Amino acid sequence: KNLRPVTRKEAEALLSYIAGNDRLKYQREMYVTVRLLWVTGCRLGEIAGLALTDIDDQGDYIRLKITGAKTEAGNRTVMIVGQEDCELIREAMRRALVAEPVCPENKGLLFPRLLRGGYDSTTGHYLGKALEKARKTLAIHADEWDMHSFRRTGVSALVNAGVAKEARNLAVGHSNKDDIGMSVYAKRGDLSEIIKATFEALYEELGGGL
Repeated sequence: KNLRPVTRKEAEALLSYIAGNDRLKYQREMYVTVRLLWVTGCRLGEIAGLALTDIDDQGDYIRLKITGAKTEAGNRTVMIVGQEDCELIREAMRRALVAEPVCPENKGLLFPRLLRGGYDSTTGHYLGKALEKARKTLAIHADEWDMHSFRRTGVSALVNAGVAKEARNLAVGHSNKDDIGMSVYAKRGDLSEIIKATFEALYEELGGGL
């Protein structure tokens, strides 16, 4: 697929459609996911699979621990730096604590109501289908972007913000094969400040949260 990044206008239209459609089975999960995809550059499955123990509230920002990636670089720390987005996650966490998990495997997840599906039985399977259906319903250049385009938007925004390649790769979970300093030596150090600065740059370049 030769798909482009999603524009802010398209992302806002999708978010508005979700917010205004109470008949959506996963309305709340879809809304939170779109907001988080916009400010993190994460994959949909990474958001859908978050456990409450992966979320570390630091007050002025929230750290998300992304695990279970296919590559070592994919297992990383993502930071939410917008205060409205932090409140969104806190509210989602409060809901998760009182929600009845749809299956035992979902206990302790941020989205415990999501049915699992696909060959690997993931929480992102039906959530992704629901988001794709919503996106196509809008018919806004539907053949030019998909849900993975939020990741394309994030990377593009980091490039436009002048963030160094090593910091970009650190944020989105890509390896630095031609830079042994970041990929081998620095990975065991405390990189909190550079990661936070990277996501602050992403947040500013995007024009804030949705």
